[in-house]
Amino acid sequence: MDNLYVSAGIVACIFLLAKFIEIRFISKQSEDDAPDSKPMKNALRDAAIVFVCYILGHFIVTQFNESPVILGSKPDVFTGAPGF
Repeated sequence: MDNLYVSAGIVACIFLLAKFIEIRFISKQSEDDAPDSKPMKNALRDAAIVFVCYILGHFIVTQFNESPVILGSKPDVFTGAPGF
């Protein structure tokens, strides 16, 4: 994908869906465990963290990638006999 923010949003939505499935079906908590707990609020916070981490990870990877322009061009150095 070309747009970084769209990619990060898709990853965050997939994470949010997986977290929702986990909260709803896998880890069913009883009502006595935590009555004032807000699992969806925590899931949205986690999705925002995933969004930011994806953007930061993409930034770091692009900083370490070598530019193909540098690798493809020949350096401008003098290799022949000097003209002076």
